[in-house]
Amino acid sequence: MSGKLETLLRQAQEHETGGIVLGLARVQQLLKALGNPQQNLQIIHIAGTNGKGSVAAFLDAILRQAGVRVGLYTSPHLIRFNERIQIDSEQISNSELCQILERVLQICRQEKIPATFFEITTAVALCYFSYQGLAADSKNPGIVILETGLGGRLDATNCVSPLLCLITAIGHDHEDFLGNTVAQISKEKAGILKQDTPAAAAPDSVEAATIIQQHAKTIGCNIDFLGEEFFFNKDLQANNSWQFHDQYGTIQLTKPGLAGDHQYSNCALAIAGIRILSRLGWNIPEQAIQQGVGAVVWPGRLQWIHNSTHPILIDGAHNIHAATILVNYLNSITDKPDRFSLIFAALKNKNCHAIAKILAPLVDRVWTISVGGERGMEASLLANIWRNLGKEATPCTTAIAALEMAREHSKPNQIILVAGSLYLVGEVQSLL
Repeated sequence: MSGKLETLLRQAQEHETGGIVLGLARVQQLLKALGNPQQNLQIIHIAGTNGKGSVAAFLDAILRQAGVRVGLYTSPHLIRFNERIQIDSEQISNSELCQILERVLQICRQEKIPATFFEITTAVALCYFSYQGLAADSKNPGIVILETGLGGRLDATNCVSPLLCLITAIGHDHEDFLGNTVAQISKEKAGILKQDTPAAAAPDSVEAATIIQQHAKTIGCNIDFLGEEFFFNKDLQANNSWQFHDQYGTIQLTKPGLAGDHQYSNCALAIAGIRILSRLGWNIPEQAIQQGVGAVVWPGRLQWIHNSTHPILIDGAHNIHAATILVNYLNSITDKPDRFSLIFAALKNKNCHAIAKILAPLVDRVWTISVGGERGMEASLLANIWRNLGKEATPCTTAIAALEMAREHSKPNQIILVAGSLYLVGEVQSLL
């Protein structure tokens, strides 16, 4: 990262003097001062607890196979901030990022807008997509895929008028902001839905689906649900194939390019969204769907790294739902040891004890580190959580120290698991 970019990103973080305060007033004021770059962008808006990034990745891969230009805004990044803002899988350059970020920060100061870091970076992304000609009135327009940062209703990204809204699996996370029940969290996520804007959802629970459906009906939003308007069947034996099905027909597909059974529902949701876009007039051939499903890439989620003394599996698994998905995947591995070595980190606002309890039956030894700066839980406190679960746990000062110790003390061919935080995943990825 260039020195100038590092300085500007630090200034954007320091501008967040009041911490995270959900609401749309600040970002709307900021975007208005920037000329409302979001107004002519054609946007797919995605909310949910888990799977947002995967659904975005499937959409991105399919649309690019169809020859559509695609802007992608996701968070957090794994190694460098530029990962968050991409067009056709190319990250924003340092020079372009610096130029736009400098302007946004200047307006924040001039207009005295106390924008948060995420609001500032959202404004940067929307400006970039507009400047790069993705808007509907450009010569070569495209689609922007926008992932919410936190919640939905009051999330900074909810300042747009999208083509399509998608809601992924919903579970417990960010409870200090969104509420501590599935019903409360679902209501916040459903806040991205708009009147007369088509939507699709795969919320993964009857309770969440009921809340979303009620909200959609209240505001006049037509929404399709996995298991009602669209379906998938992965129990086909031939060539690892599976099927997506809705009222418009059946598509035969190859195995998704992302690992884990949960990716079938993420992929089905993305395809449901693509079918809606087709009905809106976008030319997306079935072949593009078939090719995109297999070609998709989304780093840091059930990702294997084999250039090591031990096979390494890295996965964010930063909340209860994600940890459960990880355990299901680990149990599905046919050629595996009885127990895994684990490198673990988590932020203070996560339910670390619950995540550890889910992973514990499959874990042999644990090495803990602190990540994410002040937001990260101390390595010694994390180690104590694991010791209370009867595991041998060693706090480490750095990711490289934890990796070296895990390699040294793991049994031959034992799999080293890296989990608990995407910040951790990014650190280990950069090392490997």
